[in-house]
Amino acid sequence: MIATLEYEIVDWKLKIKIGGLGVMSSLMGKSMADVDLIWVIPKVNDLEYPPSDPVDPIEATIFGEPYLIEIETHLLDNITYAILDSLVFRARTKGDPYPARMNGLSSAIFYYPTWNQAIAATFRRYPDIDYTTSTVTTEPSPPSICSQRPFLSAWPFTTPSSRVCDRFARRRK
Repeated sequence: MIATLEYEIVDWKLKIKIGGLGVMSSLMGKSMADVDLIWVIPKVNDLEYPPSDPVDPIEATIFGEPYLIEIETHLLDNITYAILDSLVFRARTKGDPYPARMNGLSSAIFYYPTWNQAIAATFRRYPDIDYTTSTVTTEPSPPSICSQRPFLSAWPFTTPSSRVCDRFARRRK
């Protein structure tokens, strides 16, 4: 399972920013055809998304209040996209998918808590997942660690369970 704010859905011809992270996640999606992958992504405001399969919404808790996140799934080959839709995500655009500051008040109170709770809830819907990462630059981590972890390195990318790194290493040979 991966969860990224930058992504590409090839059959829908949708690309969100596609900077360094987006390029890596796009390459991963294209090169891992033999691996079942759950990819959590948020909808942004300035793109039209084709209809997909709605599933039960996710409930996040913000300041003790329930906040519903609509979720749809889209299957493309081996990738199941878990597409999140809420006002907090729709405030972003395809060219600017990130909140202005990771430590800003609105990011800290609304965006990242909603994002992290949605990732955790999606993970619980797929009990066969062994490892997850919230960005492809983050190391794979046990599912109990489901948050933005770009500065932690408790689980190096070179672990045997790290299929992502193994896959890119094999394709480069």
